Amino acid sequence: MKLQYTFLITALLCSLSALAQTDKLVDPRDGKEYKVVQIGSQVWMAENLKYADTIMNLFVPGNRVSKDLIGHHNNYETPPYSGAYTIYCYDDDTSLCSKFGMLYTWKAAETACPIGWHLPGEEEYKRLFQTVAGGDMEQARKAIVRGGSSGFEARACGSLMENYNGNFNHSRYGGWGSITHFWTCTGNHGIRKGALLEIQQTSMNIFKDVEFECYIRCVKDSVPLFVDPRDGRQYKIQQIGSQVWMAENLAYAPSIISSNDVINKNTQNIFCYEDDTTNCKKYGALYSWTTAQNVCPVGWRLPKEEEFQMLLTTVGYDGKSAYQTIMKSERSLNFKEQISGFLISSGKYDGIGKLAGFWSSTTQDKKKAKAFIINSVVREAYVSSLNKESAYSVRCIKDTIQ
Repeated sequence: MKLQYTFLITALLCSLSALAQTDKLVDPRDGKEYKVVQIGSQVWMAENLKYADTIMNLFVPGNRVSKDLIGHHNNYETPPYSGAYTIYCYDDDTSLCSKFGMLYTWKAAETACPIGWHLPGEEEYKRLFQTVAGGDMEQARKAIVRGGSSGFEARACGSLMENYNGNFNHSRYGGWGSITHFWTCTGNHGIRKGALLEIQQTSMNIFKDVEFECYIRCVKDSVPLFVDPRDGRQYKIQQIGSQVWMAENLAYAPSIISSNDVINKNTQNIFCYEDDTTNCKKYGALYSWTTAQNVCPVGWRLPKEEEFQMLLTTVGYDGKSAYQTIMKSERSLNFKEQISGFLISSGKYDGIGKLAGFWSSTTQDKKKAKAFIINSVVREAYVSSLNKESAYSVRCIKDTIQ
């Protein structure tokens, strides 16, 4: 009987351990430490994110600020606007940021998590609710709030509500002690609107197209390295928003031809920059558009034009801001190290370290197709049209997120 009880206690402890295992994360960008917790198969930050390059103030110095009877601070001036990437501290109090985390616009939130972590989607939150309470929203709410069984430790730290009651000149911090909001990466709603998880004292729901500044809980990337079964080469992969990308240029090259050979629509046209195979290993191969259409491995494919456009809007609000974001080491997709150049149809290589083009599956006409361009000369990223008979790089996108 004693052995049986020992077995049951051990099994219970193992079950609880699998549900919530705590550890620490150090953000390499600023050295801040975060408690993290494993809940089922997911690893979550157990604290709100506190990373920011610059923090904005909602209240304009000298303006009269009122505080209503239920503790909402109101500002009747138009809130300062510095583009999509705006971050605030509750009540403009930096000590609250240091202790409880920062409030982000949706666009700022999309790329705020450190490398190896990402802004969770709606389905990832639903998986969390399923793990802690079998999908029951009320029981899940009790499990993820402060002191709950999951170790998630969501605190009621309020939020910043823009255009309160439909009035653009009336924005306010509110809800401290009674409500909190977390951004999700679900959807593509605009610069300052997105889908969020709302946790109140008696309810929890996901809402879309909401204009708030909210907190962030990052979830650890669960996508492993991908091994191309055709040649055994490994590729780093990374989730950006709702998309999963190869974080390296495709290097699959079953046969390589010389730049002296004319690009032929009926053959596999694969090149190494300057006809040097070491460049294929370092920068990936260069493909004609026709060859690129079917060069990605099973489970991956050539991106559509609109998927490159989505990548651009996820990481920036214009071409120059997108370039700055993707060239940063923490959210680069490794583009910085693989500005691969190109081969024009006359047989001349050019542009290595200065320009890279990445084919899409979208054709413009008989001669041209759409491509994603990274131009280090003008420091801009954009979608444009390229000659199908030239050779450029390939970045594969995953068919679906598992």
